[in-house]
Amino acid sequence: MQVSLSLITVSGLLIAACLYLTWVLRQNYVRSLTSVEEKSAGIVFFYRNAIRGLFEGQPQRLSVLAALHYATLHLIPLFTGLSFYLKTDANFLIVIGSIVWSMQLFQRLFPGEDSTEEEP
Repeated sequence: MQVSLSLITVSGLLIAACLYLTWVLRQNYVRSLTSVEEKSAGIVFFYRNAIRGLFEGQPQRLSVLAALHYATLHLIPLFTGLSFYLKTDANFLIVIGSIVWSMQLFQRLFPGEDSTEEEP
């Protein structure tokens, strides 16, 4: 097993950035002045709306921070895994695991429309 010091450093920086952004987003959620329905929907609803705000042409500081947090969540398993298995055949498994990780994140954050609702 070979170790890449540069990739370990990058993955450490990604983890530190993710933890800091998690803390900042959590503090913004607690201090946000939203309706009772939005507060009862939870932090995932708040996070989803912040990311959607960026893509709807309303880039605010919170939207950019949420998008950066989301990007770091996707990159952490890839950089961490590749730093420990560099130049081996296990890179294939790390990449496949990262793809599955990214798909699960996307499905949890942006689930499909509820098909049980009847449209008029």
